[in-house]
Amino acid sequence: MVLDWRRSPPEKTALLVETIVGSLKEIARVYPEHVRILEVHVDDMEF
Repeated sequence: MVLDWRRSPPEKTALLVETIVGSLKEIARVYPEHVRILEVHVDDMEF
């Protein structure tokens, strides 16, 4: 999954991003054999 919200106002996306990331990290913690979180800086990505 790639989330690219660079064009969205930060004040409208910050809470949503925190909620999504927190939820995904909790899922990965509970199911480590099935879910892995890899955070990549946008400069390291190729589109």
